[in-house]
Amino acid sequence: MPGPTSWSGETDTLCTISTEMTLVPPPAKSSTSTGFRSLTVSNSGFGNLVLSLPGSTGTLFYVKNSAWPGNPSVTLSLGAKEGRILGVLKLGVFSENTVGLGDPNRDQISYEALRRVSNWTHGTYEFEFGGMGERRRFTWQRTRYPIFGDQPDMELRENVESGGTGEVLATYTGCQGFLSRTRGTFYLRRGVDREAGVEKKLEDWSNWELMVLLTGCGIIEGSRRRARARRSGGGGG
Repeated sequence: MPGPTSWSGETDTLCTISTEMTLVPPPAKSSTSTGFRSLTVSNSGFGNLVLSLPGSTGTLFYVKNSAWPGNPSVTLSLGAKEGRILGVLKLGVFSENTVGLGDPNRDQISYEALRRVSNWTHGTYEFEFGGMGERRRFTWQRTRYPIFGDQPDMELRENVESGGTGEVLATYTGCQGFLSRTRGTFYLRRGVDREAGVEKKLEDWSNWELMVLLTGCGIIEGSRRRARARRSGGGGG
């Protein structure tokens, strides 16, 4: 899949390298594990989000959410709202949700489907990712959804049917406080990038990690839209 494969924190680097993952359970809400990293999700203006490293005041990724027709529903950018676009997601009203890595204004993007598994619930979504030598299928499963909340807690696993072990690879824990600037926390299994047999820096962000963040933020935005519709009397499940 075209698009950014790693970001070192010093320069905006585009690579075309594969990702190797070791499937292990996540730590118990810890950001210190060498296998997992965490990102704090905070509100930024009306409906937008910033993703930051724990304890940091800087913005690592910016998430712009838009309901304007013709615009991506979710745009993931590097560092700031005007930063380089790393990926986009479109929430379909009468069509399929689609997600792709790269900047649609400058890159040729291969879009994947973010498919709702059941027509009766928004609790489970699936997507495929082909950036690791073969296509693999992953599932976001809702684990908690407070009655008066507008976002779910979720966990991500690789489907057993596609060769995965079913172990948890990422989680999202939402903050349900209406007056809190913090929205929640992502915990992600680190993607280890390799090029010509040389291991890249673990602090780099792989395509797989960006795909996890983008699909997770898309599910969160869809949940927030349905919550707004319920509060305004427009229904929504």
